Amino acid sequence: MQHIKLQLEHHNFFCPVTGIQIMSEEEFIPSTALVFCYIDDQFIFVSNETKTVLSSMGFDIDVEPYVDQDDFEALVKKLTSCGFVLFEIIHEGIACGPISNTTYFCIDMNFKSIH
Repeated sequence: MQHIKLQLEHHNFFCPVTGIQIMSEEEFIPSTALVFCYIDDQFIFVSNETKTVLSSMGFDIDVEPYVDQDDFEALVKKLTSCGFVLFEIIHEGIACGPISNTTYFCIDMNFKSIH
């Protein structure tokens, strides 16, 4: 799996395969090429393939979406498709002080639309 790290000042993220806007300040819409989305130690989307791998690791994401960073990194190592690209998006800013969060989008770059 390839890993691309970006530092952005906004939350807009478009799927590089389908062109669909996955994330904005207001909403999250999963692309059909999305493998998973992980924010602040929680999955907000997982594909069926990812659910199977997480289940083999002892997680039931439908019941509890929380997975700590170490287990998340173990999952990433298990997803070995050469077409998967992990986008690590770091958002930083100032509120009542400095804030930061990281969003991970895994995209299947080999996804082919059925239409």
